[in-house]
Amino acid sequence: MLEKIILSLSIVVVFIIIGYVSSYFVKRLAPALQIGRQNVYNLFSSIIKLAFISIGIFTALGSIGIDITALIASFGLLGLAVGLALKDSVSNVVSGLLILLYQPFKQGDTIEVGSTRGIVGEIDMRYVHLYFKNDKKLKEVLIPNCQIFNSIIKVENPLEDS
Repeated sequence: MLEKIILSLSIVVVFIIIGYVSSYFVKRLAPALQIGRQNVYNLFSSIIKLAFISIGIFTALGSIGIDITALIASFGLLGLAVGLALKDSVSNVVSGLLILLYQPFKQGDTIEVGSTRGIVGEIDMRYVHLYFKNDKKLKEVLIPNCQIFNSIIKVENPLEDS
């Protein structure tokens, strides 16, 4: 039994190292490939690291002799329940990732989504922050990413000197 425990601990350690190394490479290679913004590949690197660590834990439990079939099935059901409960939030996050990857507009652009028009301030994982002046006051509107991703967007890019 001691041999199985040592084997399972070494499996977990190897997968943790693989997770951290792959996360490091994603953080370092993604900016060189210019595939989005910093927070996008930070999120991807965290997901990759968590996936490798999870696979390592499940593999280690299986090597000890624990039947992990029920455990994996219960995590699948838990994921389905959480996904259904957080459907709108997950939709905003995925839309935010796609907006950050495809970059149909950037900070400083003037865009119009539906009847809302303003200057893009920040693009985060849930909202796009639009700023506009109304009655000589600067106002901010937060538009959910899924609404922007599923709407027609008018983008006015500022003229750049070439």
